[in-house]
Amino acid sequence: MSQEEMKTHPFPHQRPTVTITLDKANSFVVNCPELRSWFIIPELGHRSLYANYDATDWKLSEVYDLTSVRSARIHDREGVEIDVHCWKPNTGWFPTWQMYGRLTKYQAEYLAVLQFNQEQRILYTYLDQHFDYDWGKMTRCLKDKGNFIIKDSRHTEWKDKSDEDGVAGFFSVQIGKRKFNCLRILGLDQDLLHPEVSITEEYIDESGRTIMVRRFCSMRKSMLDDQGQKRLVDLDKESLLKINGSTFYHWYDSFSNLAFGLKTETTE
Repeated sequence: MSQEEMKTHPFPHQRPTVTITLDKANSFVVNCPELRSWFIIPELGHRSLYANYDATDWKLSEVYDLTSVRSARIHDREGVEIDVHCWKPNTGWFPTWQMYGRLTKYQAEYLAVLQFNQEQRILYTYLDQHFDYDWGKMTRCLKDKGNFIIKDSRHTEWKDKSDEDGVAGFFSVQIGKRKFNCLRILGLDQDLLHPEVSITEEYIDESGRTIMVRRFCSMRKSMLDDQGQKRLVDLDKESLLKINGSTFYHWYDSFSNLAFGLKTETTE
């Protein structure tokens, strides 16, 4: 980022109105080149921005600025190094950290993460235990295999949870005045009935770019606060998602720069 960009960010401080409508007439196959959930393409020169908005007031809580900056090799795999900048309202921009990824014909793959722990730098790679659980690989070609019964945008029956792609229908997504035709991906970070489970809804447009990610969880979901104390997360209980009869409540949303029509200086 330039010095001027380090001072600020381009996102609105209040989340715009979001309307999601099931589109039963639409169907398309997506080729997604991103390291999903981080919105970045692991190819040199690509840059992406995204912003998080938290329940219940839906004010801006974080901004991320990612750029694929140089070639890198992790063990025997060639990829790129990605600079990650994070901004928060009370602190501004944090020190840069790095992740590493690569794009193959069929997959986008996380290779490593390099982060600070006080004065120590820790490299966590694809050879480490549990790396795939936290990061891992994702299929580029995404299509609806009919593994979900979709009643409407908030009620879904998941017939086959072994379907790792999780493509669950097509939707019209309106963010403020901007509209997108999107494929939806549902993801779980653990068993559906676990009290700490988190659900992700990824909305990917026809060009293969992620527009928005929504996160839901149960009322028992907890996180560590800034003092290291465990507390229940804030949830919008008026906005819910029902999967196989279980109810999950709206936790926070992530929007890419594309959701707001914000351009970067790199190829999109």
